[in-house]
Amino acid sequence: MKKITIILIFVSFFVAKVSFAGSADLFSYDAKAVQSELSALNAVDQFVEQNDVTYAQLLQMNNPLASGLSYGTTGAFGIQMLEPVAGIPSIVWGFCCGIAGVAVVYFVTEDNDETKKAAIGCAIGSVLFSVSYFFGFLSWI
Repeated sequence: MKKITIILIFVSFFVAKVSFAGSADLFSYDAKAVQSELSALNAVDQFVEQNDVTYAQLLQMNNPLASGLSYGTTGAFGIQMLEPVAGIPSIVWGFCCGIAGVAVVYFVTEDNDETKKAAIGCAIGSVLFSVSYFFGFLSWI
């Protein structure tokens, strides 16, 4: 039994080492390419600082600086803020996963309304579990 455990540990370490071995260029980037991509954003930033306007006002003025930009609605981890986490409503996250589901919704969406919905789902799930556990205990007695 010890031999099998040692072999499994060795294989898992080997697989982990091999899977990370090819990711050396994962964190490399071209600084000039990044600067060229951000040049339009820098121009908009300078214009906003000089004229004290908002993005909405730039769009209303039909400013050519704002024509190529889009106002993103992504939150943490690139997940859309207007859509539920992983396509699952927040109340279901709280109901099925409890406190962990509330934490997932809180950290991913960073939205107080969605977190509140997840907390309500958590409370409903806890109450239903407690009631069913109580009646199960009564029927056992």
